[in-house]
Amino acid sequence: MQVTGPERTCFELIRRGPLEEAVVAVDAMLRAKSVTMDGMAGYIAGKTGWNGVPLAREALRLADPRAASCPESRLRVCWVTEAGLPRPDVNVPVHSSDGWVLGVPDLPDPATGLVGEYDGAHHRRLKQHSDDNVREERMEASGLTVVRATAIDLRSRWRELRDRLRQGRGNARWRTPVIRRWTTRPPY
Repeated sequence: MQVTGPERTCFELIRRGPLEEAVVAVDAMLRAKSVTMDGMAGYIAGKTGWNGVPLAREALRLADPRAASCPESRLRVCWVTEAGLPRPDVNVPVHSSDGWVLGVPDLPDPATGLVGEYDGAHHRRLKQHSDDNVREERMEASGLTVVRATAIDLRSRWRELRDRLRQGRGNARWRTPVIRRWTTRPPY
């Protein structure tokens, strides 16, 4: 029985595309700690001339081991490739100006205060939905602009999601200097 190692398996998954699925695959393998960014970069570097190497490099450039789910990865791909926005942070705590943790949003943009959040099915459970509302209100009161996405947005409403992300960034850029009471770096 032939078996491939984790880097080869990841390479085979990400070199065939499309880009969105390639990023999802490499993020999942990074999250599972099956591969590392450096290990994959080295593996891909040794495959010059192979089909799909440019796609694999691009997927690795967009990858992030902090992505907590496949839909979060898809949202980040839409953010960068469709909306053309600068790459956001991934799952880092956002603090109030006095040091309290406001939350750990999926995709915070520390330059503008735009926050992208993926809402999976578990976010519709009543307690989770209530907790999400409180957290979102806390973030928005501190000057962040939140754009939420669901599976429908990621499957069939990419254009609308792209436009909402762009509009959200415009709103966030306008709000940030006026009421910025948050930071992605703890103030202490």
